[in-house]
Amino acid sequence: MSGTAQKFDTFKDYLPSHFNASDKHSTYILAGKIKALYPEHQHMIVLDNAFPLSSYLITQEISYKVNDEFLIHSFNQALNKIVPSVQIGVVQFTWKEVDFILYKVVCPDYRMGSITMNVLIFPGEGQTREEKEKIGEELLTTAYKWNLDVVEEIWIFADGCWKKDKKLWDAIQLSTWDDLVLDPEFSSGLKRDTETFFSSKDIYESLGITWKRGLLLLGPPGNGKTESIKVLLKESGIPSLYVRSFITQQGAEAGIRSIFQFARLQAPCILVLEDLDSMVTPKIRAFFLNELDGLEKNEGILTIATSNHPERIDDAILNRPSRFDVKYTFSMPTQELRKKYIEKWTQKTKGLQGADFSDAFMTELAEKTDGFSFAFMKELFVSFLLRIAHDKATGKVEVNVNVEDTMRSQVKQLMTQIMTGGNNPGISSGGDQDDSTGVMYRRATIARLPGGMTMGQGGSRPVGDW
Repeated sequence: MSGTAQKFDTFKDYLPSHFNASDKHSTYILAGKIKALYPEHQHMIVLDNAFPLSSYLITQEISYKVNDEFLIHSFNQALNKIVPSVQIGVVQFTWKEVDFILYKVVCPDYRMGSITMNVLIFPGEGQTREEKEKIGEELLTTAYKWNLDVVEEIWIFADGCWKKDKKLWDAIQLSTWDDLVLDPEFSSGLKRDTETFFSSKDIYESLGITWKRGLLLLGPPGNGKTESIKVLLKESGIPSLYVRSFITQQGAEAGIRSIFQFARLQAPCILVLEDLDSMVTPKIRAFFLNELDGLEKNEGILTIATSNHPERIDDAILNRPSRFDVKYTFSMPTQELRKKYIEKWTQKTKGLQGADFSDAFMTELAEKTDGFSFAFMKELFVSFLLRIAHDKATGKVEVNVNVEDTMRSQVKQLMTQIMTGGNNPGISSGGDQDDSTGVMYRRATIARLPGGMTMGQGGSRPVGDW
């Protein structure tokens, strides 16, 4: 875009006077100022805090030049370091042989805290406005379609915005029911509630009921809530959205609004809210309930939430049908299920480091691990195998060491950890239960076998800060 480079320097000249002015309609005034810089070009204004254009340019390896920018540095908890964010700036790039300029200005907004104004500037060809804006509209449409297109990725809401995550998607693909020790009746109910929802739109419509549903997975940590969700996401084939936190720079309310707005665009979809009790604080409870079950119908959204501490969840969320219609309680494992878990682990590690156990010892081990969650059961085997390997490598024991005694020692160590607060005894297992609220409860015990990553370990694909 020849003959325009010198205009970049004028950007900082009018911004101070604008922000000190009595008229605070930021988008109107700034749009006019920028238009005056390039009166012969087309201007397309997009108000979007998650404008995807820079991310699209980066992934398509389209280079751009930063001509001017004003940065604010803040501490990013997820990255554990100070990172810059562009508040005001100008970049220049070429797409399909057309030169573009992009202005970005983060403006104060009394409703959302701030709103980002993005102004795309380019030379237009043709006689009508539609003809002149055609190339700009094509670029924006391409960027937004790219942003919504998910290929071997999953959407994650973290650090105040939606991101595509490849590692979590890969972890989900490794999940299988064969890796879970699960009561057959419970697993069929969980799968049925998920599959039936997406195939029953006509039934909801015939009854005049909004096509939405909520599942709440309860119970102490380490007993398979997240792992069950991963398998359900894999088998459903439905677009899935995973929420790590409601927190944004504009506050949790802005995060909740963004989450449900995006879910409505993606519907039919599965919306996963992990650790609901820690995310929904008293301050934002009413706002959350309004988005979950308010005027917006949330058609086609299956919300699956988890909680390690259901006693912390407000009764308006916990016991109100149409918000979370079915509850599944993941109790601490019974001796029978612990025995099955031990048998599968023993089969998996048979011959490894001489870790072969007799059936009598596996029964004894199941008895001695009363109070262990499946997360602790897994840690028991991992720590046992590492100890055997270490002792053999350092020559502390003979190769034919009594591995059963070593395992007994590991049980004692972990039991001490549990007794000092390392686990939650949870809720005893039981069958289906229907309480006075009319909400169906299902209880079960579940285990996750080794070999998969837990939800939340994946990283996001790098995107531009612009």
